[in-house]
Amino acid sequence: MTTLEFASSAMFKPLLSLPLGAVSALTLVHGVDSSQLVSIATWQKTYDQGFTKAVVRGYQKACSVGGRVDSNFVQSYKNARAAGFTNIDTYWYPCTGFKNKYKSYAKQIAELGATFDANK
Repeated sequence: MTTLEFASSAMFKPLLSLPLGAVSALTLVHGVDSSQLVSIATWQKTYDQGFTKAVVRGYQKACSVGGRVDSNFVQSYKNARAAGFTNIDTYWYPCTGFKNKYKSYAKQIAELGATFDANK
């Protein structure tokens, strides 16, 4: 796989992955990855520029506390929805415990799941 990167604001890590040689068989999806709080206006700009997928960090390493739900996750998700995004993913950046205490992966995933449940 190869990854193509597009110029964007420092708030985003744009991504587009596709297998080499298979472009004609694919529908390309322009996605934006955010690990910070993103306003509705900023999401709207990316949506208006043709991005159709938003990816928001849901869980951050934060190993001093064993990992935690990203404090910006819920609001960034809501802002992306308000800007028109319907294809939204989240990612879990786990605390692995390297030289630190950490919660089990199951506990970290459960915390993220509880956040989904509380914000339906």
